[in-house]
Amino acid sequence: MFRFSENFLDDLLTGHKIEHDITVNEMEPFVRLEPFGIYIDVIAVDPNLPAHVRHLYAGLLVSHAVDLLANLIANGYQITHIYTVTSTEEGNNLVKKLGFRHLEKKSIVHSRSAYEYVLNEKGLQHLRMFNHRGNK
Repeated sequence: MFRFSENFLDDLLTGHKIEHDITVNEMEPFVRLEPFGIYIDVIAVDPNLPAHVRHLYAGLLVSHAVDLLANLIANGYQITHIYTVTSTEEGNNLVKKLGFRHLEKKSIVHSRSAYEYVLNEKGLQHLRMFNHRGNK
């Protein structure tokens, strides 16, 4: 999870920059009591694992990320949006299942899709419910 300037975040979402371009110079601190959006880079699971194991691991990664977000918010970090970019069908399926909104025509790179999730109270409740139903 990263916090970036609006310009750098937009460069990632449009494809002008890629994750390889992220350095410590682009990262901004998470500041309590101040609204901000975050960028989630990747959720990677070994594609050589059996499908049921890949799904289990992806579910565990998502579950722990949701717990971390809930903890940050409970401690005064006003995370308002989550952004990500996918480059695989599995990634697209996962973020859609979680409720991310595809940012149509945002990415100029055909193989990369930009997504946004509004992390208001309703959005956080949705992620918590997804978390509790066992990722099914």
